[in-house]
Amino acid sequence: ALISLVALNVDAQNVIRYANRLCGVSITKEVSKEFMRASIKNETEKINKLIVVGYVLVIEKGTKVEIVSRGLLESKIKILQGAHKGKEGYVENEFIRDAGK
Repeated sequence: ALISLVALNVDAQNVIRYANRLCGVSITKEVSKEFMRASIKNETEKINKLIVVGYVLVIEKGTKVEIVSRGLLESKIKILQGAHKGKEGYVENEFIRDAGK
């Protein structure tokens, strides 16, 4: 599977805005819920903190991942390439697409 769709982009001023180049991967289900609430409310300071302390991993769109388990709304993934290779986390299912699509 590949990570696709809309997620995060951090610009030069450390302001997080929506873009389709980067994706946030939460390290636990609890962090995933917190991250999504902050994203919906556009709480950039909270999102920045989650990234800085390592609770949310930022990966490039198109990063190859393995789906460890699929839930109703989110899936647990293992990152297969890039700086976070080998790490696992949670991503909403809408951010995952098959490599053939």
